[in-house]
Amino acid sequence: MQKKDWLLFSLLLILLFALETFVVQRFLTSQVPGANDFYSRWHGARAFLLEDRNPYALDVTEEIQPIIGIDPSEVGRGGFNYPLHVIFFFWPLAYLSYDWAQAVWWTVVLWLAIASTIVLFQWLDVKPKPTQLLTFLLVALTFYPITRSVFLGQFTLHILFFLALALLLLKTNRPVLTAVALPSANPTSSSTAGATTTNNNRDFWAGVALSAASIKPQMLILVVPFLLLWALTQKRWRFVYGLLIGGGVFLVASLALMPTWPLEFLADTRRYRQFSGGYTPLQLLLGDLWQIPAALLVLIMLYFWWKSRASDSAFKSALYWTIVVQTLVTFQTGTTNQVLLWILLLDYLASIRTSRGARLSLALTTLVWFAAWTLFVRTLGEHEHPIMFLPISFLTLILLAIQTFREGIASSGSTPSLQQQS
Repeated sequence: MQKKDWLLFSLLLILLFALETFVVQRFLTSQVPGANDFYSRWHGARAFLLEDRNPYALDVTEEIQPIIGIDPSEVGRGGFNYPLHVIFFFWPLAYLSYDWAQAVWWTVVLWLAIASTIVLFQWLDVKPKPTQLLTFLLVALTFYPITRSVFLGQFTLHILFFLALALLLLKTNRPVLTAVALPSANPTSSSTAGATTTNNNRDFWAGVALSAASIKPQMLILVVPFLLLWALTQKRWRFVYGLLIGGGVFLVASLALMPTWPLEFLADTRRYRQFSGGYTPLQLLLGDLWQIPAALLVLIMLYFWWKSRASDSAFKSALYWTIVVQTLVTFQTGTTNQVLLWILLLDYLASIRTSRGARLSLALTTLVWFAAWTLFVRTLGEHEHPIMFLPISFLTLILLAIQTFREGIASSGSTPSLQQQS
């Protein structure tokens, strides 16, 4: 696209964003306030920025609780409870009335779900036709964890987007081995140096993008160590620098605003955990025996970490096992954290057009979607039923096991893998 086309496209997006925000405010948020998870952050930020109050303080939490329907006897539940630099992602909204702030936020998280899917297509080297893209976007927006994240105003979709963007930037970085091997007298050597510099810059910005996910660090508790270890073994130093520098900037800027926030955040988190509980899908399914299969899954994950250096395909398999194992063995307070499973499912759906097991792939992915919504309708109540943690996480594990098995066969024979080499 030419510069003029980009300008027109950008203006169109701005107008569309403004129109959607207006419609949401006019017909939804001005009538029925919602997005409870965002409200806690918005109210805490407003107390901090407009009234110079501690957003983690109990009196601020007590103001939030009746608005979002939490019993005040559950001391500390429903408070700000995020790292302070989360404010940087919605700072201007703290100065708006909540109906407008919520309308803008709902539009943002909805667009992030769409943008994440498009970025993931780029990472997977999939170029769907317009009608196919619309179909995939419709499936994404009705994927249970994504839909729930949108309505709650959750920050989980930010994490999905930051991870997708980091993966795309890392994938774009290709070692220019043949070019580096050329003699310096070759006239193309200068352009080669430029390409290498550009690739290094992409690594750096991949690290910066991933550092932004520190607003909800528990969502990448295993993914970040894997990516760091992989980057170190691949000598992708600029990715590490970007992650550390980006995280350092967020930390220093937030400490400048409130030097004591880490201690206040930890105290707020301890209060929150007394009432929030949390589940691991394995514990819900197996009870006290859950630690045995959890240990086995972790060993499988570590095996794929070890293999991840071999190729792009091996890296992808290791990433997928990390996301699935993280989902199954770490404690969660809601199914919104399972939005990361969309990365696997999108890859699986995109491969249907080219894989031999298209019917099985379609059947299993449809089952993931259908099972989640069926259980949701059957267990609808004031709070999300614990059984909702099970269907998507375990069905995705089955899908990943099938994909891994087929790729194993493909590597030892002529059968093509489920996902074409990127």
